[in-house]
Amino acid sequence: MIAAVALLAACDSAQPPIVCDTLPDDTLFVHQGLSVTPCFEDPEMGEITMSVVSSDTGSVTARVVGYTVAIRAVSVGRATITVTATDPDMLTASTSFTVEVPNRPPWRRGRMPDAAMFSGHVSVRLVSDFFSDPDNQELTYSATSSNRVVVSASLFGDSLVLNARREGTSILTVTATDPGGESVSQESTVTVSVPVDIFRDDFETEASFDDWELGSNSDAVITQGRLQVYNVVAGLLGWIETEVAAAPWEASASMGNATDSVFVGLVAVVDHSRFPAYLIQIGTDYETFDDELGRTNYRFFIWDNEREVWVYADGWYGTSPLVADVGLLTEVTLTAQGGDLTVHMGGQEVVRVDLVGRNLSDDLTFLAVVSWPKCCETGHAGVVDWVELRGISVDGSSMAGSRTTPGIGGRLPEIRLEPGIFSESVRLVPRGR
Repeated sequence: MIAAVALLAACDSAQPPIVCDTLPDDTLFVHQGLSVTPCFEDPEMGEITMSVVSSDTGSVTARVVGYTVAIRAVSVGRATITVTATDPDMLTASTSFTVEVPNRPPWRRGRMPDAAMFSGHVSVRLVSDFFSDPDNQELTYSATSSNRVVVSASLFGDSLVLNARREGTSILTVTATDPGGESVSQESTVTVSVPVDIFRDDFETEASFDDWELGSNSDAVITQGRLQVYNVVAGLLGWIETEVAAAPWEASASMGNATDSVFVGLVAVVDHSRFPAYLIQIGTDYETFDDELGRTNYRFFIWDNEREVWVYADGWYGTSPLVADVGLLTEVTLTAQGGDLTVHMGGQEVVRVDLVGRNLSDDLTFLAVVSWPKCCETGHAGVVDWVELRGISVDGSSMAGSRTTPGIGGRLPEIRLEPGIFSESVRLVPRGR
């Protein structure tokens, strides 16, 4: 009889934990989390340890934190969460529940802006700038043009290519679709125009100076049908400008350097509070702007009004055989249309800047010719044979007349690759300052 009682007691001590309450199924969106407290009891009052397993850790993760289980949604999907209690005798009990992470449609991010283009031109923009997915899924894009005779639209990944064919308007529709088939669309209007001649100066006589204003530390002469601009104070820019107003626009100049101690440039001043000027500069250099740029013969900069420096990014400088030697001229064109700013030399594109993606302006207010001296030089001229502006003229009273670029006042500003603006790198400062 005593042996039987002992055997019964041994059996009684080997009872597994008991699930005292079930956990309900739940729904979470990606990045959301929750904590649940499973209910287990041990008949022998032994200490219980918990473990948890997710059937799909790619969708839902789970871990034990003290007496709770922390759940987190990682991606769209569904997972079964199994919580197991183990007593000191290694006996177990489990409870399970399901967590579903539903798919949500993509979101519009900002508004896709309208575009103004010239017939015969091509524009490229990143459509991913205008959509996002709340579930961090990769989106695919499609685009349609309501009037393919005016403008055609094609996509390469998230790069939208617009081909302006003839004058007119078209509604552009871009659709972003997630892997679950959910989608959202944005529309914008594309207007295609034929550019007209707005301004041209061949500098045949000194009467050209009636249309230009000299910087305070600058001088200029017209000799044999060519404009020569130079600085008169060491460490200051030579600058001459003319007031214009156009959007979109195409500014061209035939220009060069009289000596190897100066860099001539064409500047487009635009209506933007922080980044109001674009400068394309030519001339062979390997020391003025620090070794980071290396040997270059063209450089594109944007004026940062907040920091009072010219900034640049990778791909905005280089060496081209189309840039002529000292004493010769190079035809340079700055074009702002379709949300892009491009720089062409001799008809070949060397720089492209996404104005829309960088929140920059294409509203032209001034054109300027600048001579940038090396270090402490003076009197070395940038030479211009002609300057021409084509595009769509706008009412100058709405834009032109208010700009705070460095040119008219004239100090030689710094050049920087500014972290967090257009790309990230070291600070660059011209030598000799």
